[in-house]
Amino acid sequence: CSLGPNGAAWEIRQVLSSAIDFVATQGRDGKGCAIFWACTNGNYPIGSDEVCSHPHVIAVGRSRQDDTDDGSGFGPQLEFLATGVDVLIPASGGGLRVTTGTSFAAPCAAAVAALALDRHPDLSAAKLRQLMRDTCDKIGSLPYINGHNPRFGHGRVNAKRAVEEATRLAAVA
Repeated sequence: CSLGPNGAAWEIRQVLSSAIDFVATQGRDGKGCAIFWACTNGNYPIGSDEVCSHPHVIAVGRSRQDDTDDGSGFGPQLEFLATGVDVLIPASGGGLRVTTGTSFAAPCAAAVAALALDRHPDLSAAKLRQLMRDTCDKIGSLPYINGHNPRFGHGRVNAKRAVEEATRLAAVA
């Protein structure tokens, strides 16, 4: 998902919270669906956004090609970063243009999760989320406490490591 208010604060409505809870726990025949959400593009704490900080939402920030964060949302609710700076997209009238945003990072992270699920479709949403956390590359110069950093989350997603781990887990299941 990539939607929300222009500011960092978003009060969640009960109907959306209930929908997120249902999909995250009952989707995929009871295995649950991982819900990736683009966090704010501003340098604001994710905790002020009740949607991105919802316990079943995976908040994704953006990173640069040099593995630094790019000033998107931060805090304990940040799961990880994915590419979202200087992304080429189709331009109106033809050709390509360069743009930046967490709206590109969240689908990148979701695609990595889809690749992992292709290798191990029986993973629950909770196990997939943990797999994604465990296979992130620790980036940046700031310390990670218990595997997490407020600016980098659990690190930058790594498709190769996520797919390899999903394959390994499927073989022992």
